[in-house]
Amino acid sequence: MVCIVWPLQGTRSCSSRFITWNKLYPRQGFEFKRCLAGETAFSNRFLTYYQMQRYQDALADVNRLIQFDPTDASAHHDKGVTLSILARKQDALLAYTEAIRLAPQNGGYSISIAKLNKDLGNRKQAYEDAIRAQQLGYNVDPGFIQSVQ
Repeated sequence: MVCIVWPLQGTRSCSSRFITWNKLYPRQGFEFKRCLAGETAFSNRFLTYYQMQRYQDALADVNRLIQFDPTDASAHHDKGVTLSILARKQDALLAYTEAIRLAPQNGGYSISIAKLNKDLGNRKQAYEDAIRAQQLGYNVDPGFIQSVQ
């Protein structure tokens, strides 16, 4: 079991892989996160590496998460985000596509792939992805939709 301490200010929101303890540990300004199981160790470490901008290490851990549970849509999405940062756009596109296949009702995944498609010059696909995200209830910036029409 691995436990880490996260600074409260400026942290990325944590996924359902964590239980948040409602107490400060051990200093004010830090929140304690307790791991649930083995795969959560990689999830914790992925988030730590990501926040430290150690993206190659983050990618290795998110790949391990996917090995533990290939049906974890959020892990595939996290992989897409990381690959995009590493300028591996085509690989990111595949990861986002898998996340959407696994969780087709997640509008956040649709907007992620829309932004990537825009970066890749696939404006028509970006528009369709953004509209799908909007239809799923995701608040899409109208300026983004105009920029890909």
